[in-house]
Amino acid sequence: MLMTIRRLVLVAALLAVMAPAEARADWMLTPFVGANVGGDTVKTQTNFGASAAWMGKGVIGWEFDAGWAPDFFDTGANTSSTLINKTSVSTYMFNVILGAPVGGQSGTGVRPYASAGIGAIHSKAGSDLGLVDISNTDLD
Repeated sequence: MLMTIRRLVLVAALLAVMAPAEARADWMLTPFVGANVGGDTVKTQTNFGASAAWMGKGVIGWEFDAGWAPDFFDTGANTSSTLINKTSVSTYMFNVILGAPVGGQSGTGVRPYASAGIGAIHSKAGSDLGLVDISNTDLD
């Protein structure tokens, strides 16, 4: 009898833990890993970044995206014999999101949206000897 009660308590506890909770999608965090390929790219390089977004019950939300590509301008040549051997590109983007719920805030509604923002691209090149130090930021 005691074993049956323990099993029932265990099953009840598992069902309570596994019960569905309210679904919320106010926040979204998206890390990414990619590669620089195509165009004049000689050597494939890995890049990293993340995007964070928030869209609550209203019609206005925001998104921030940042990425970093080390060795972006790598020519594939021996780095000990080249003048520029430290390069990178960083990107930053801030967007405002406008989304109007159609069909209500719950149930089978959808939310078409539009997004617009401003971003910056920061490129950097340098050498181990300190002879070259180039840094440029462009706003888009």
